[in-house]
Amino acid sequence: MAYRSLFADCLPDSMLSAIRDATNGGFVLGSNRFEKQIASMLDRRTWRGKSGRPKKPRLDDNQLDLPI
Repeated sequence: MAYRSLFADCLPDSMLSAIRDATNGGFVLGSNRFEKQIASMLDRRTWRGKSGRPKKPRLDDNQLDLPI
């Protein structure tokens, strides 16, 4: 009975999605302070980063993009 009562309440969809994203991405789920504590213990980033490459700086009209 005690074990079944653990599953009596349903999680909101937003919380379930956050748990899945953190689990699939290998990220910490918690407050910023908690994330930083775990990151410091593991010596690596434990939160989701920005996807993609950094953008290249734009060249002015007066600059040429020639190899040196």
